[in-house]
Order: sequence, then structure tokens, then C-alpha cells
Amino acid sequence: MMKKEKNKSRFFKIGSLLILLSIFGILIYYANIYISNKNNENLVNEFFTTYAHKDEEVIKNNNTTSNEINYIGILEIPKINLKRGFLSLGDKNNNVNKNIEVLKNSTMPDEDKSLLAIAGHSGNGKRSYFKYLYKLNTNDLIYVYYKGIKYTYEIVSKYDVLKDGDIEVIRSNNKMLVLTTCSQTDRTKQIVIVSNLINQEIF
Repeated sequence: MMKKEKNKSRFFKIGSLLILLSIFGILIYYANIYISNKNNENLVNEFFTTYAHKDEEVIKNNNTTSNEINYIGILEIPKINLKRGFLSLGDKNNNVNKNIEVLKNSTMPDEDKSLLAIAGHSGNGKRSYFKYLYKLNTNDLIYVYYKGIKYTYEIVSKYDVLKDGDIEVIRSNNKMLVLTTCSQTDRTKQIVIVSNLINQEIF
């Protein structure tokens, strides 16, 4: 009888420990998400504050700030409550595993017939910044803030393609923004959202 009680006590202690470790792991996970979001919020605010000064020298020397990450632009999608900075193509943090990623061969919105393509993770990970991208539809608006200009894009098409490393986009005469992420319902595919520039103004 005593042996059974000891075994029960041991199992209870092990079970309690596992529950505590699980709770601790969950708390760390959500704490990391909170810290990441707070850091992004601070960097976004810093970006807008810098341009609010309208000081070309401050803007030019923005990379000398104490932050390791220096956003060159901001992507805002009001429908899914996303406002996240993006980095230059050559930046070591311009990586889908660290942030949203500006894809190679992208051209910035201030260039003629530009095509800015940005990728992000979907799913439930702490860096799944594009997890709600699937909710977007044609006519929804997306904003890009870059070099003191707010660019407004309107979604014109949304489709799935095979996840093979290539995305085919039919070019138009407009400046374009393309967003992409993995499909949450089919692991072999990714969502592509294409939008055209409809307005630009100083912010």
C-alpha cells in the first residue's frame, strides 16, 4: 500500500513539474512576441519621427542610430492591423526568418515602374507577420511609407502559385506592390497578392 502511495506521489510531482514547465514555456513564447512587437513599434515610431523633422541630414544619417535595425520603409495594411518596417536588400536582417523580407530584384516605390515584392511567414510562429494575409481581397488598400512619401496601393488580384521559389506577375504600366506568404491550407502553394499604385503624397 505504501509503495503505491509513493508511486502516486512521484507521478504527481512529475506531472506537476511538466505542467509548470509547459506554462513557463508558453509565458516565454508570448513574452518574446510582446518584446518583438514592442521593438517593431519603437522602430516604426522612430522612422516616422525622423521624417517628421524633414531634416535631410537626419534622414541621411539615420543608419548611425544606436539601433541594430534601421527601417528604410514601413508597410501598413489596415485591414489586418499590420504596420511593420522593412529593410534594404543588402541588410543582414532582411530575412523572412527575422522580419518581413524585401525580395531580390525588387525596386523601390520612388523608381520608375517599380515593383516592390515583400514576403513574410504565415502560420502561428512568433515571426508569422503575414499570417492574416489570406483575409485580403481585391480593392483593399495597402500603404507603403518610403523616403517621406506615402504610397497607396489597391489590390487588383489574389491567387495561389506552386511554392517552387518563383512568382509570376503580369507587369502593368503602374507601380506595383506584391505580397506573398505560404498558404495555410496547402503546403505546396503560396498566396500572391498584387496591387497597383493609385496615389502618393507627402506624409
